[in-house]
Amino acid sequence: MDRDLDVAIYEFSPGQTLTRDKQVHRAVGFTGGLLPPSVQGRFVPKIPVSAFWHDADPAIAECPGCRGRTLHDTVRIDTFACADCGVEVGRENATTYYVPSGFRTTFRPEDPRDDDEAAPPPRRVVAAEIRDVAVSSVDGTNLSIHAGSGASVLRMNDGPPPDPSNVTGGYTVRRATQNSLFMPRGIIAKGPPLENQFVTQEVSSKRERWTEAAEPPQTGIRLLSVKPTEALYLELRAIPRGLRLGAIGRTPNRAAIRSAAISATQLLLQRASLELDIDPDEFEALEPRVRGGLPMIQIADNLVNGAGFCRRLAEVERGGTPTIVRLLRSMLDDEDDPIVGAFRELEHRRNCAQACYRCMQRYGNRQFHGLLDWRLGLGFLRALVDPEYRSGLDGRWGPAIELADWQRLATNVRDDVCNLNASARQPVSLGRDRLPGILERANGGERFYVMVHPFWRVDDAAGPDGALASVRGDVGGGELHYVDTFDASRRPVSALDTSRARDTE
Repeated sequence: MDRDLDVAIYEFSPGQTLTRDKQVHRAVGFTGGLLPPSVQGRFVPKIPVSAFWHDADPAIAECPGCRGRTLHDTVRIDTFACADCGVEVGRENATTYYVPSGFRTTFRPEDPRDDDEAAPPPRRVVAAEIRDVAVSSVDGTNLSIHAGSGASVLRMNDGPPPDPSNVTGGYTVRRATQNSLFMPRGIIAKGPPLENQFVTQEVSSKRERWTEAAEPPQTGIRLLSVKPTEALYLELRAIPRGLRLGAIGRTPNRAAIRSAAISATQLLLQRASLELDIDPDEFEALEPRVRGGLPMIQIADNLVNGAGFCRRLAEVERGGTPTIVRLLRSMLDDEDDPIVGAFRELEHRRNCAQACYRCMQRYGNRQFHGLLDWRLGLGFLRALVDPEYRSGLDGRWGPAIELADWQRLATNVRDDVCNLNASARQPVSLGRDRLPGILERANGGERFYVMVHPFWRVDDAAGPDGALASVRGDVGGGELHYVDTFDASRRPVSALDTSRARDTE
C-alpha cells in the first residue's frame, strides 16, 4: 500500500489497522529502504538496504510564548528569539522528530472482529513553520498581505500521550530480526530472515518468530512530514480600539479569538475555491499566528512546491486591489455573494447559532467543527477592512450581518446559564445597551455577570463611550464579571467560574 508521507505518518503508524483485499492488517513498526523484489526473473525478498528506519531526524522548536514552530537540523540548538513574539526559544523547547523510510505490518491478516486491540487515533498536528515574511499594506483596508514560496507545512504525529508505562510519550519500537518471511502461495522457497526491523515490543517478544537485538528499545518516537509550498498571509495592520483580536490562544478566555481567525480562514478558503473553480482541498488552512501582537491568518497550496493558487489570489486586479481583497469585500457587503449571501436568510440565522453544513461545515474541515462560527469569522474579516470596527461596543448592531442577532443569541445563552441554577441566578439587563446579565446570590453576597462579545476588551481600553462603561455604573461597587458568549454557549456549566478567572484584557 502506498500513501503520501503526509497521510502515511498517521494511517500507517504503529497500532493502526488497514484493509487490503478484504483483509485487515495492523501496522506494527518501521523498516528501512527496500531493494527491488526480483532480480533476473527470480524471486528475491525485499531486504532493507539500511540499518536505519528513518531518512532524517530533525528537531522542531516550539516557542513557549506563541507556540510557533521552527525546523532545525538537530535538537542541540542555540537560543534564539521567536520571529513572531520575540520570546527566547532554547534547547529545552526542541523535540526530535523522525521522517520514516517505510512502515510494515506483521504480514498476517487479523480477525476484524477483534476490537479489543484497537489503537487510539493518532494525535494530528498541522502547522506552518514560523518564518519572517515581509508584508505589504493594502490601501483602503486594515490589512497587509504577502504571497509566495518559502512556506513549509509541518505535519506531526506525536504518538500516544505520556502515561505511567510510557513516561516520554510517543511510539516505542525495538530492533529485531524476523526469523522467517511469510512467503506468498505458489512460491517454492524457504522464507529467509529479515533483519533491521523496528517493531513494537508486543510483536518482537514472540520468540518463535523474532529475535530481538541486544540494544534497548527506542522510545519517544514522534513522526514528521515536511512539505514546502506557497502560502498567502493576511495580517491585521492595527487592532481596532476596544477589541482584543490579538488574544489568540487555546485557553477558555482566548479560544474565541482563535475560533474567529480559523473561521475567517475557512470563509476565505471556500470563497477563493469558488472563485478559482477548484476543490477547497486544494488549499491548506493553517493555524493563525500573532506577530508583534497583531493576528495573521494563513492559507497554503496543498500541492508540494505550490500550485500557484495563493499567488493568484494576491495578484492585483485592474482597480489596483488584490483579488483576495475583492472577495473579502464581497462576503462582507454583497447581499448576493455566492457564499455569504445564503447566510443572510432569516431561516438560517434563526437555526444556525454557530456553524452548520448549510454554511461553513464540510467534511474537509471536520477537525474544526467545534470552533467554527460564521458570525465571528465575518467579524474578524470586517476588522481586516475597517480599522474603526467596534463589534457592537458603540451600541450599533447593524447593518453588519454578524452583529444583527448578537443580543438575541446572548440572551438565549444567558437564560441557559440561569436555568442551570434558577434558585440562585436571576436574569437582568445592564448598561446603556441593556446587555443580558445575571444577578447571582451565593454565600450571603451578590455577584453580577454581564454577557460580552468575544471580541471586546473588558478593561478601560474600551473607553468611556463603550458599552461596558455604563454597566459598571449600574452595578455600583458590586462584584462584576464578564462572561464570554463563545465560552458560555459551549461550556455553560463552567462559564461563570471561567469568567471569575478571566484576565483584564
